[in-house]
Amino acid sequence: MQTFNYRTTRAFLKNYLSQLPMKGHGETSRIARFLMISPTLMSQITSGNKNFTCEQALKFCKYLKLTALEADYFMAVVQKERSGTSDLKEYWTKKIEDLEKSSRMLSMRVESTRQMSADEQSRFYSTFLYAAMSLFSSLGKSGKSLEEISERFRLSRDEARGYLEFLVATNNCEERSGRFYHTSQKNHLSSKSSNILRHHTNWRLLALRRGERLSDEELMYSVPISISRKDFTLLREEMVQFVRSFLEKVHGSEAEELACLNLDFFWLMD
Repeated sequence: MQTFNYRTTRAFLKNYLSQLPMKGHGETSRIARFLMISPTLMSQITSGNKNFTCEQALKFCKYLKLTALEADYFMAVVQKERSGTSDLKEYWTKKIEDLEKSSRMLSMRVESTRQMSADEQSRFYSTFLYAAMSLFSSLGKSGKSLEEISERFRLSRDEARGYLEFLVATNNCEERSGRFYHTSQKNHLSSKSSNILRHHTNWRLLALRRGERLSDEELMYSVPISISRKDFTLLREEMVQFVRSFLEKVHGSEAEELACLNLDFFWLMD
């Protein structure tokens, strides 16, 4: 659901219903029951002849399980539609534009935990090994030994120990009885971070090396295209939604092996 692409409740609901099985048949009645309003009123809201109240809109956000940022955006759209003066409408239009810009910053749409210091981030993103080791410790239910980690990444025990001590100190791993376990720590860099280019470079270089011996079950795809700016924006939003769905599935997936997703979508020499 591309929440940030719509500037009216009617357009949002039309798109939402169109993506459901059977074009959302019966969904407006289910929404009406949840909001405790009549099906007739819900139909009028869907057609654009009536507006949600703020209370109904907030409850609708809960029905859809929108994120905080998505809910803020939807509520701003409703407030704009309910505005009685041009000044108030202009105020909410500006809010909508600001929230839409915020939605482009993926770091605001991905959950994170402990924030590493600048020096810690610089070290963590200096090589792919820190993230890879942390993830490797999540495979299986009994953690990983120093020997298993050093063997997997072709490092000496002393080298592996140095990486692991840092991961433990930054809450990316924990050590129990000589074995290392993955924590719930999540790390995400904003697009403005000085470490972002190094982070992308680390994994893309690894992907290029892997590309020389890619198996049939793996996938790499690059395609230059010509496209309208409108469709570029729409596709970018779909990708952001995919990233959220991807992360939700990954977080619920049993850790069996390590993998990497690299996703690029950019203008050529804009």
